Amino acid sequence: MLSFDPMSSVATRSYVPGLDGVRAISVSLVLGSHLSNSAFPDPVNRVLEFGTLLGVDVFFVLSGFLITRILTSERAAGGGLAPFYIRRFLRLMPAYWLLLLVVSVRWPDWRNLWCLFYAQNLLPDWSWLPRPVHHTWSLATEEQFYLLWPALLRFAGESRAKSLVLFGVVPGAIGGAVVALAVIPDPAVALHLLYVAMPFRVLSLAFGALMAFNEGFVRGPRALTLWALALLGASASVAGIVLAPFWLWPVFGLVGCSLFSSAAMLTALGSSFAFLRPALELPLPRYIGSISYGLYLYHYPIYHQLGVLTGDRSPWYGVVAVAASFAVAMASFHLFEQPLLRRFRPVGASAHETRGGVSRPPTVRARRRAPRSGRRSLRSRSCSRFPAAGAGGAGRPGLPADHRRRTRSSTAR
Repeated sequence: MLSFDPMSSVATRSYVPGLDGVRAISVSLVLGSHLSNSAFPDPVNRVLEFGTLLGVDVFFVLSGFLITRILTSERAAGGGLAPFYIRRFLRLMPAYWLLLLVVSVRWPDWRNLWCLFYAQNLLPDWSWLPRPVHHTWSLATEEQFYLLWPALLRFAGESRAKSLVLFGVVPGAIGGAVVALAVIPDPAVALHLLYVAMPFRVLSLAFGALMAFNEGFVRGPRALTLWALALLGASASVAGIVLAPFWLWPVFGLVGCSLFSSAAMLTALGSSFAFLRPALELPLPRYIGSISYGLYLYHYPIYHQLGVLTGDRSPWYGVVAVAASFAVAMASFHLFEQPLLRRFRPVGASAHETRGGVSRPPTVRARRRAPRSGRRSLRSRSCSRFPAAGAGGAGRPGLPADHRRRTRSSTAR
């Protein structure tokens, strides 16, 4: 079970089924936000557009938490980086490359090459990318994080990495956003980079990493104070959006979304919100969370194909688009992603990385093996209770050696 010792930097690991539910909420926000329609009232469309920011930010916080959790556990066990990178490759790349192949066949465009090298979040505006792959900027941000963060954590050590995140990455992302808005001459380019570039969006990933470093505290009852502070900071950021100079409001939006997403994660993890866990742990949210990667990957090209992204279609097109996204994601998960992972799953791969990114309990097969190993251990312990025989009967359990010698001598006579 998990230790709630707040002094422990990395608590004992346990399965957190509620995180599947968090993934389900996040991907639902993203799918809904891309359904903004001219038939909807303006307030509804604004809420939907906000769902994109919040949904993606929750994904970032969750990724920072889970990846740091895996890395700290493997580092404590003496594992290397190569198995981690292999598992990330098998989990993410095949479905991503399948998406790029289908998009390139359906909408041929040389600009798809940016996505092949995960460079789409470094471009100055959306015109550099074809519309069906606009959403992949967040995958590029996460992939760049996966490349840099494991090596930094491994070589700097947990304590130094935690200090670097708290006193370097977090203020650096916020200060860098202010500098970018002040220095970049085109406000549209500056705003675009604040939205997609990893040096700024790393803020949410950093908050997730800090939760993993202090998981014992985050999962304990005193995390309620941290949750209240996160919501208070998010509320202050909303006030900053309204009151700050016009050119500075994106910084408050960036900070506010990161803090609000962190509060959502604390809600799923903290023991003070245990009453909410049954809803997050229902079979349907957990299943949606397990296929959330495919849902995110495939929904945007499907929306584009059906004309939903333009906002001038009937709302019923949105219903068809969501249903098609679920069908494609489910087929990809069961017929492509999971068989591939089972076929090439390397030694040491955890169920966390093969079932949608959240750890699973031990399998039935593993539980069935345990009693047999227990019986073997019991026999070996029972044998060790008796002294071994001498040279004539080494390792043989039974009666004391002097009794066996008397028995053999009487037989010989």
